[in-house]
Amino acid sequence: MWDKRYGGSRDDHLYSISNLPNNEYLIAGFSSSGKDGDKSQASQGGKDFWMVKVNSSGTKLWDKRLGGSGDEELRTVVRNSDGSLLLAGKSSSNASGDKSQSSQGNSDFWVVKTSSDGTKQWDRRFGGSGAEELRNVLVTADSDYLLCGRSESGISGDKTQNSYGNSDYWLIKMDAIMPNANSVAQNTGAAMPAAPVNKLGQIENAVVGLTAYPNPFADQLTVSFVPEQSGPVQVQLYNGLGRQVATLYQGEAVAGKHYTYTWQPSGQMSSGMYIVRVTTAGKSYQQKVILQQ
Repeated sequence: MWDKRYGGSRDDHLYSISNLPNNEYLIAGFSSSGKDGDKSQASQGGKDFWMVKVNSSGTKLWDKRLGGSGDEELRTVVRNSDGSLLLAGKSSSNASGDKSQSSQGNSDFWVVKTSSDGTKQWDRRFGGSGAEELRNVLVTADSDYLLCGRSESGISGDKTQNSYGNSDYWLIKMDAIMPNANSVAQNTGAAMPAAPVNKLGQIENAVVGLTAYPNPFADQLTVSFVPEQSGPVQVQLYNGLGRQVATLYQGEAVAGKHYTYTWQPSGQMSSGMYIVRVTTAGKSYQQKVILQQ
């Protein structure tokens, strides 16, 4: 019916295609081209992640490149329920360009979260002293990410087990919320307070007594908890960018007493993943919930 080519004056490799609303598509891979042809931005270094949004007839709507001073190769894209995107592949760059963390070794897993229009929200690298290459990403039942690929590193950097041979499978479970949410939410609203983070970038969630239900929810959410100590307590809701969107309760609480609060979302809130966070006595506890409007 039709065919289209997208590229620049050098090498461009496509690895992923995703369905978007309105019969549009996102095609993505990596590119070493400069600002020419269909590419609107020059490469940051060698190869960069490159994504192109097209309409139902293949006409380009926009394109974005993401990378550092070295080489980046995209392998897959995940489209989240709120329309945001997770771009995933490998990177050999140090902190430069769009990359906020230096490589741990030769190459690392690199993931970049963007808005639906390709604007970068945050990025994260995972690796050891050798070479790692990310091949695929899976969204888990609890809305986290599983990063899947290969590793040649021993115990080093983010890797906790030695390699059996030249290279092994490497699997990482990563929280879908950026650990350092304060840097994400600046100038957009109240930032999510910092929470304990483990070495894989997962926000700790060993909470006893905090329950948010039903989950998923639509018309009403009920939050129930028992504080460990008496004192001020806050019950707040954050979206996937770490922005505070609601305060369910703010006041004093008594240790050992059972508290229950209900909340009804406005019709303007988007469906997707949110975080219920209870902060009391200097500690924060959280639970993921899904809003289905």
